[in-house]
Amino acid sequence: MIFETINGEKVDLIAPRTDQINMDSVAHHLAMICRYNGAVKFFYSVAEHSTILAKYILDRYGDAELALCFLLHDAGEYVTPDVSAIYKHLVDKLNKIEANVRDAVLVKNKIDSVYHSSKSEMIDLYDKRIREDERRVLRPHASADVYNPIGVIICGLSPTEAKNNFLCLYYMLQTKIEAADAA
Repeated sequence: MIFETINGEKVDLIAPRTDQINMDSVAHHLAMICRYNGAVKFFYSVAEHSTILAKYILDRYGDAELALCFLLHDAGEYVTPDVSAIYKHLVDKLNKIEANVRDAVLVKNKIDSVYHSSKSEMIDLYDKRIREDERRVLRPHASADVYNPIGVIICGLSPTEAKNNFLCLYYMLQTKIEAADAA
């Protein structure tokens, strides 16, 4: 199964390779996907969600590699739809494709799978906590989660702004990681 991106890369969905991954395509696709299947008061993209979460983690912990893990935590969704949490258990094959693509994106970005796996509970917790921030702004009618919000501002950027913010943070984190590795 092959997925063709906006920039023409052909991504093998079953066995994606790092040479098939283009971060501009990842950012573009995530910026065009609305969270919660569009059941929101205004457009809010997966790219904006990931960027807000990664900035929060960077500000809180000062760890660029950890923030990059958060920025890329939904990267596999660039070739799959943003499936609402209530449906995730129903689509095992889609979840596997998403995980395979996310892992290829992580490898391309030199994020060790052991390191990423060791942070998966933390990523999951903060992903759940930001959902409460998102619910309050985007879906006030929806049932509240049991998680405390993290207190971030949800703006509803245009896809172009969300893509640019995602890429700007991505390149800044890459630069910080490279500088730390060189030191």
